[in-house]
Amino acid sequence: VRANMLGHAPFLAQRVTITPDFTTELNIGMKTEAVQMDEVRVEAERPLLQKDATNTVRFLSADDIQRLPTRGYQEAAAQQAGIVSFQRQLEQSQNNPTLIVRGGRPNETVYYLDGFTQTDPLTGHTSTSINNNAIQEIVVQNGGFSAEYGNVMSGVINVITKEGGDRYSGSFETVTDNFSGQGGKFLGARSYDFNLYDVNLGGPLLPGRDLGTF
Repeated sequence: VRANMLGHAPFLAQRVTITPDFTTELNIGMKTEAVQMDEVRVEAERPLLQKDATNTVRFLSADDIQRLPTRGYQEAAAQQAGIVSFQRQLEQSQNNPTLIVRGGRPNETVYYLDGFTQTDPLTGHTSTSINNNAIQEIVVQNGGFSAEYGNVMSGVINVITKEGGDRYSGSFETVTDNFSGQGGKFLGARSYDFNLYDVNLGGPLLPGRDLGTF
C-alpha cells in the first residue's frame, strides 16, 4: 500500500495481510517534508514612471555609463537635463569638471559615494575620481529632494559602486595617443602624451568560503 500527500514524504507498507470478511486496519504515519521545486527566476525592470517619487530623479545604470563617451561620474551626470559643466582654473588634486545644477552655485551641489559625502566642507567641491568600471549606478536628483540630504540647495549626485560576486572577475583598460608619433607622421595626428590606465578586480575574499567579497 502506497500513500502520497503534498508536503509529506511518501509512505509504503509491504506484506499487509488482508483476511476475508474482516476489516484490516493500517495506521499510516507520514513525515512532513519540504516540497522540492525548481528555482523561480524573476527578471524585473525599472518602471518608466516612479509613482512614489516626488522629486526629479534620473538613474544611470552601469550599461548606460559604458555607452556614454565620458570619464567619471561627474561627466556622466553632466549629460542630464538641468546640469551645466565647465572647467574651473582651481588648484585641486583632480581636474574634474564643476557642475552647475539648476543655475545654482557650485557649492550648492552635494556628492555621495555609497552613502558617504564626498564634498569638501571648505570649498564645497569634490575631487573624487572613480573608475567607470567600478560604478554600478548613478542617481541624479536636481529638484524636490527630501530633508535627508543636508547642506544642499541645487542637486544631489549619489554614486553606488559595484559589489563583489562569488567568482573572481576583472578588467584592464589602456587609452593612449602615443601611437600618433612625433609630429603626427604616423596616424596624421599630434601626440599630447595622453595616457589612461584603468584596472579593476572583484570577487570573494577566500574562494569557496562565505567570508565576504571585495
